[in-house]
Amino acid sequence: MEEWADTRNTFIVESAQVVRRWGILGRARTESRTLRLHGAAAPSSSFGGAEQPYVLYDEPFPPIEPSDPGSRRAHNRSSIEIDEDGSVFLTERLKGAA
Repeated sequence: MEEWADTRNTFIVESAQVVRRWGILGRARTESRTLRLHGAAAPSSSFGGAEQPYVLYDEPFPPIEPSDPGSRRAHNRSSIEIDEDGSVFLTERLKGAA
């Protein structure tokens, strides 16, 4: 992860707090969850808006699609919101049924 620390629009998470557990919200068809992230953003980073950031995980993995043994898992079914106080919230969604 250190090699990405200075890459624009990268946020290195040091810790996360579950704000909302996995579940169906409103009329959604897939489960989602919301986390409050604590960490550091790379210089000149900008988050929020319509972008769907990629989320890269080390173990333990959330219930997203499997990958090769020993590799990390990633997906872009997510959104980031920055609160007025600077808090960073990540909402991620599970892949819908095929």
